[in-house]
Amino acid sequence: MAKVVEEKGGKIHTSTPVSSLWIEDKTVRGVRLDNGEAVPADVVIVNADFAHAMSHLVEPGILKKYSRENLGKRGYSCSTFMIYLGVKKRYDMDHHTVVFAKDYRTNVKNIFQDRTLSDDLSFYVQNASVTDPTVAPKGSPPSISSSPSATGWGRQTGPRKGSPSSTRSWISWRDARP
Repeated sequence: MAKVVEEKGGKIHTSTPVSSLWIEDKTVRGVRLDNGEAVPADVVIVNADFAHAMSHLVEPGILKKYSRENLGKRGYSCSTFMIYLGVKKRYDMDHHTVVFAKDYRTNVKNIFQDRTLSDDLSFYVQNASVTDPTVAPKGSPPSISSSPSATGWGRQTGPRKGSPSSTRSWISWRDARP
């Protein structure tokens, strides 16, 4: 994906902390970096939770409906932990596969009430190469795996049950099982 962006003249900045979106006349014109530099852009892609981005990347006073105060009063649905995979073999699976936790009620309670993940997760796998073999090089079909995740990870620091690092480990372990 990065190669295509660069081939089309785009530039990807990594390890470059952004302090705010550069907004003029209700239009995002670029980003302001932590080092004070303003980087103009035709398109800015924000890969962050909406409420977090609006609360932390938009300067106070610009937003009315999505102000920090209004966002702070809202309840949120679950998030999704998603992994894009390139695998080395084809799997005999449908294009879309949903695997529900054995104890689905507890899984849902953990996510929405307890705000943590169950040891037994529900998850989704997309196996697009079953219907379109051109989506990846021959012999390397892509797969997308996602799992509903509890919101509120930012309230604690470090890996814990339900954190992205523990979720990634759990999904990797589960995917590796025979």
